[in-house]
Amino acid sequence: MGDQVAGFHEADKARGDMSSIPRFTFSPAKGRPGRWEAVKAEYLTQYSDMTPPFRVVCTSCAADDTALSAADRSRYAAVDRQITAAVASRGAHARGLEHATR
Repeated sequence: MGDQVAGFHEADKARGDMSSIPRFTFSPAKGRPGRWEAVKAEYLTQYSDMTPPFRVVCTSCAADDTALSAADRSRYAAVDRQITAAVASRGAHARGLEHATR
């Protein structure tokens, strides 16, 4: 996330402004006292929007954010799709990784 908050890129080099945040849910492992296991793996997408005012946006969440303009929701949805394509490019969704929206 360092590049997102400290590395400002030109608009045509947005790649450094996009990332995903992993989120795991753990539960006690069945039949293994004292052990834990991951029971859910998810990710959220985020984007550093360089237009004033600078902000880091949860693009996974933006579709439902009525405080955003329709144009911003559409722009952030496109970013979400681009990041999701990268995350899923090696079969992560087929292995159980879920795209969270909140």
